[in-house]
Amino acid sequence: MLYVLWDHLKNWLDDRGISWMFMILEQRSFRALAAAALAFAIVIVLGKPVIGWLRRKKIGDAGLADTAVLADISKSKANVPTMGGVLICGAILASTVLLADVRNFYVVVGIVVLVWLAALGSIDDWLKLTAASRPGGSRQGLYAWEKLVFQLGLGLLVGWFVYHKGSPAGVEQSLSHVLSLPLQPTYLGGDASLLQVNPGLFYLPAAGFIVLSVLMVAGMSNAVNITDGMDGLAAGTTTIVALGLTVLVYIAGWDLAAKGLPAGEAYAFFRNKLGQDLVVLSDTDFGYFAEHATLVEPHVRINSETGTADDGGLFYTENLPPEALLLAPLMASATRNGRTEGQLHAAEVLSQLKAVMHNRMIQIGGDATTGRGLVVASVVEG
Repeated sequence: MLYVLWDHLKNWLDDRGISWMFMILEQRSFRALAAAALAFAIVIVLGKPVIGWLRRKKIGDAGLADTAVLADISKSKANVPTMGGVLICGAILASTVLLADVRNFYVVVGIVVLVWLAALGSIDDWLKLTAASRPGGSRQGLYAWEKLVFQLGLGLLVGWFVYHKGSPAGVEQSLSHVLSLPLQPTYLGGDASLLQVNPGLFYLPAAGFIVLSVLMVAGMSNAVNITDGMDGLAAGTTTIVALGLTVLVYIAGWDLAAKGLPAGEAYAFFRNKLGQDLVVLSDTDFGYFAEHATLVEPHVRINSETGTADDGGLFYTENLPPEALLLAPLMASATRNGRTEGQLHAAEVLSQLKAVMHNRMIQIGGDATTGRGLVVASVVEG
């Protein structure tokens, strides 16, 4: 909500010169970290009071299970406060609603999944807690088939809406529907095209996409439920997965640094910096950065006859930082000169272009006299 409020009011705040106080909300990385910190803080601050309240209300686990083996393992959980998931889910929900862009379709889907499964868990716990006060109160929560109905139903809804969200009008095969397989690249490099979609990709039909979504939602829900029931292992497994993803992102950054800059000691500093300090910006963040956060330098135009500053000759230029890495697709078609002889195919055009600019320093723009616009161009295939 804070981001949406900022987005609606930023022009008004900018007119009054106070937008700088809130523009950090534009940074998605800041909002993600702030949301995680806020959720953690909510659990820390409210954890003891909520657990104490649950104990006073005698809202605790009975230590029962459906099988004798599980019941023996679960004896140690007797009288342990239950329904603590309400605190965790509430903290996640509050921080997400406060700091995420709630207009984003996928944020809304995530909130629906969170609330749906939290409600399902609450009903399950409530049936356990009120078993003694109900006629024939031997029932320990929801039956397995009842839980599966709600989990499979949620997966069905999520799969349906996400599939159709990723189906742009007029596009036969959307990359949003690709089944990603290990060691299978999405794009293939080659002489004919530097951004050629792999023809071997497997596009899931609607039925297959929805079935896979159902299995993922129900499987993940039960996997977390089982590990959490075994002395709180869910937090540990989640941390391991998060660390693994962090390592993969780190490796990807170093791979980009190796491909984006030429070899040799002259570029060692920038290769190391790119590998360590890579920041990937969305279009929204980059647009704001380009408008408000580029390097501004004053210049004075000198009169060539008098050797002094011209009247009104003060001007400013905006430049990207020297460490900026710009990426763009490079495409070509066959030459069109009106003659059949001497034409070059697209592959030959790209080959000649690569020979001219690959790993070379070139000057872009009209600021050559001020030493600006010097870039190192690298053509990366694949």
